[in-house]
Amino acid sequence: MQKGAGKVKFNIIRLLDKGLVTPLEQTMMARGIRVPWMPTHPMKNSISIVVPCYNLARYLEKFLRSIVSQTSDLRGLEVILVDDGSTDGTEQLAQSWVAKFPKLIRYHRQENQGLSATRNTGLSLATGDWISFPDPDDFFHHRYFETIDKFITKERHRNLSMVCCNFVRFFEKTGKKKDNHALKFRFQSGVKLARAHDLGNMMQLAINSAFLRRSDLLEMGLTFNPLIVPGFEDAEVVNRYLTRLPDSWVAFLPGARYYYVKRADESSMQDTARTKKSFYLNQPKYGWLSVLADAKEIRGEIPKFIQRTVLYDAIGHFRNHLKRPQALGILTAEEKEQYKRTMADAMAYLSPELVANTELPGLYEDLRVGILNLYFGESRDYTNAYITHYDDQKNLMRISMYTASDTVNPVIRSDGSEVHKSHLKIIRNTFVGDTFFYEIAFWVPVDPGRYTIELEEGAARFRAAGKSFNKGITATEILAKFGKRPKPVGIKALLAARFNDAWLLMDRTDKGDDNAEHFYRYLKAQNDGGKYYFVLNRNSPDWDRLKREGFDLIAFRSLRHLAALQRAKYLISSHADAYIRKPFPAAQLRDAKYKFLFIQHGVTKDNQSEWFNHVMPSLLATATTAEQASIVDPRSDYHLTNKEVFLTGFPRHDALLELSQSWKTIFIMPTWRENLSGTVIRPGVRALKPGFEDTEYVARWSALLNSEKLRDLAVKHQLRIVFCPHPNLAKHTDAFKLPPYVETVFVDRVQSLQPFFAEMAVMITDYSSVAFDAGILNRPVVYYQFDRDAFFSGHIYRTGYFDYVEHGFGPAVDKEEDVLESVSKAVSGKECEEYARRRLSTFPFRDGQSSSRLHHAILSLD
Repeated sequence: MQKGAGKVKFNIIRLLDKGLVTPLEQTMMARGIRVPWMPTHPMKNSISIVVPCYNLARYLEKFLRSIVSQTSDLRGLEVILVDDGSTDGTEQLAQSWVAKFPKLIRYHRQENQGLSATRNTGLSLATGDWISFPDPDDFFHHRYFETIDKFITKERHRNLSMVCCNFVRFFEKTGKKKDNHALKFRFQSGVKLARAHDLGNMMQLAINSAFLRRSDLLEMGLTFNPLIVPGFEDAEVVNRYLTRLPDSWVAFLPGARYYYVKRADESSMQDTARTKKSFYLNQPKYGWLSVLADAKEIRGEIPKFIQRTVLYDAIGHFRNHLKRPQALGILTAEEKEQYKRTMADAMAYLSPELVANTELPGLYEDLRVGILNLYFGESRDYTNAYITHYDDQKNLMRISMYTASDTVNPVIRSDGSEVHKSHLKIIRNTFVGDTFFYEIAFWVPVDPGRYTIELEEGAARFRAAGKSFNKGITATEILAKFGKRPKPVGIKALLAARFNDAWLLMDRTDKGDDNAEHFYRYLKAQNDGGKYYFVLNRNSPDWDRLKREGFDLIAFRSLRHLAALQRAKYLISSHADAYIRKPFPAAQLRDAKYKFLFIQHGVTKDNQSEWFNHVMPSLLATATTAEQASIVDPRSDYHLTNKEVFLTGFPRHDALLELSQSWKTIFIMPTWRENLSGTVIRPGVRALKPGFEDTEYVARWSALLNSEKLRDLAVKHQLRIVFCPHPNLAKHTDAFKLPPYVETVFVDRVQSLQPFFAEMAVMITDYSSVAFDAGILNRPVVYYQFDRDAFFSGHIYRTGYFDYVEHGFGPAVDKEEDVLESVSKAVSGKECEEYARRRLSTFPFRDGQSSSRLHHAILSLD
């Protein structure tokens, strides 16, 4: 064995794994005896780490290995594993490590009581002068304890109360480490020291990566509050601790790297926090208010760093609500009012000047305006006018402003002359039902000259690409911020000759037969000399089919795909996931100027504004009058306007209408439920939650599929029963105990669902937009909505303009007998005439010209 390990990066674990450490050397290490070849830093301080363990055995091994592979001799370290009633083998694993390292590791088991109680137990058992509470699914840099020990020893002349360590993310899925935490500024530019009474911009929320004096904690009687779960239980202890030690020193050590593991299955408390009532009801009440009131009582005023800490944590609540207000569906009306009052009580402790001026990650203009407006009745001293988009084809720029009023009417001037505003949007953003702020957005032409902005009240300034323009902005500066396509040289010039101004079309990466495929077919038939390409995975079952038809195919994420995107004019897709819109790293697409056009797969019936506003396609194709109106309405939540949104119909609907056949099936196609989701398997795919077989979802649909009355109806009318489960359920259809006469169709195993739609006599679904496919065919629909309240309180989308009772293409019922009665009426020709009228009036186009209209809409973008 090579012994001179001091000359290379020391890794005892690698040596252990390779069997290069002898049994005698292992015994010496276990007893705290220095092995001669080990590079060892003698610890001079007594440190305890309390490790709360609950069903994390799969991570504990790596965590403990990161401790015994430290460059310190560890004789000053005490590791206390507190097992909170684990059932996954944690006890056996922990005991095996105690046997190997009895002087280093202690193990204590208790009945399950929760994280805070587990930490409190460990605190009572600890003996070190310094204490920390790391999590067993994380791990340490190999010089973690050496760095901390040396610093504490060096700074003994100071009244040091807390040492904060660099919080580095480790992504389990990729194995990559990223120093990109939102508060990483604390560890930039070397070691930082600050007095506890004036931390400035510093703050500390996590206790897993901080070391505190144990004797001070005990003397203060500070413990972790079990009610503050999930989140802020660490910050509540840390900041109450600092409040009582105003003259002490706090250190931030960049060299002491604590690796926080971002789990691949997104199952951590942080990942799941927003799905729990306590996040909304307990965290602000017992966390924020406790810290704020305590600081007020102890210090007479609330230090700015504590205000900043609470404000930083509150940002997550505000952002979450703006993104997913439906998440509050887990609360009762009374609980929502309680949450609203608690938020107001906490914000009342803050200084409006601090809200207006402090710099915090995530505290952008919208939240500043909203918090000042809702909780203080104040406005900003000036209003920022953000230049957010530039349309180089129409030479227009989009300006967005956040205001407390919807009556703000900015005047834009170019060299003193007023400029016409078009495509105005006034978006009301709320917080738990109250007006939070308004976003006012519009487009103006970009012409030579200097642009200025005027308001009836207050000052305003332009901002573009993170820079303020207090005295106006010129067209030259605008164009410089948004950039121009560079002229290709060398190999890029050759690529440009082939792909310059090309139109790239694609549906899913692994499948065609959606709007993009049907639209591509139309474009190629025009023979207009355009450069049209279809993007698809090379191993897709559709590849050979489309190749035989003459499609010019590009393999997804191939070098040819990259070259095409770098020079393309449009990327046109029926799906808008990030991996479709931007399939390569940003650096590789730096020079690309293609515009994303979204010819969506299905009709948008729910409020998906947050998602659409993030994507902001340059064109959105819609299929119904109500759908388009709901998006372009000047006061809708969508940023999109009639500049981008076109009523064209869907190319795949043209093909579907051509397939329309006689009635042959009862087609059953329920949608997914968010509450069925378990851990993440890969992007966009989750496992089912444990106990899926016993859920109401399975019980209700299984009962219907096995219904003798449904079978009798099918036999009577000479119809087949076809069940099409959601793709996430393709491997779990056994749970439904399907009878032999029910046919099963799997979305991912057939070339197209359109032939199945074309022959259905009636569709049974629940909330799926697939009902619009039945609608355009004028086929009856029955909406089986037995879990309506739960679905709308917890599902991913907010309800929009479409109401199933008022606008549905058939009855919306919640009982099986009503489903069967509705199906009977539909297949017997006794359906209520109102439903047929709705189906016929919903779609303005059934003329087979959707591709033509879409083509003209794209050409109008120039």
